[in-house]
Amino acid sequence: MFWGNFWSNFLSNLIADGVIIGSVLFILERHFSRKDEERKETEKEKRRKENLRIAVNMLWSEIEYNRGQLNLLIENLSQRPRPNLIYPALDTSYWEVIDHQQLIDGLKPESTADLLKIYNRVYTINKMYYQMLDKVEWILLGTDSTVRREFIDQIIFRSKELLDFIAGVIPQKPSSGKA
Repeated sequence: MFWGNFWSNFLSNLIADGVIIGSVLFILERHFSRKDEERKETEKEKRRKENLRIAVNMLWSEIEYNRGQLNLLIENLSQRPRPNLIYPALDTSYWEVIDHQQLIDGLKPESTADLLKIYNRVYTINKMYYQMLDKVEWILLGTDSTVRREFIDQIIFRSKELLDFIAGVIPQKPSSGKA
């Protein structure tokens, strides 16, 4: 009788202990896997924010470069009777390689709209300027084509307009006074 009860009690206790230990291990594993997933999500969010920060800084430096190029463009095209031509005009290299969806998802809608307006205007000025350069090459090749003063004035107007827009969106840092 003892051995009959012993084996049935032993097996039932073994099964009960297994269920309890299995439940505890399942709960612990779920807890640690959830913490691991949260850590991975946190790291992913940090990487996304860092990538967004890098992209915005690169765009900001490109816009600052273009601000200087716009001043140079206005200054050189304003010289009369024969304007000086610079090459290249405005830079758009980083805008072409960044992930635009990352900007749309990561920035405020107003900031994204401002960037789109800036780069649309940059592309317009570049297109106008390079069309003018093509006409200048025709002049040098001996054809009778000329660059109309109104076309140059329109490029200058667009450049000043873009400078004003950039100044409204990204105020220029005051110079430190060092030479």
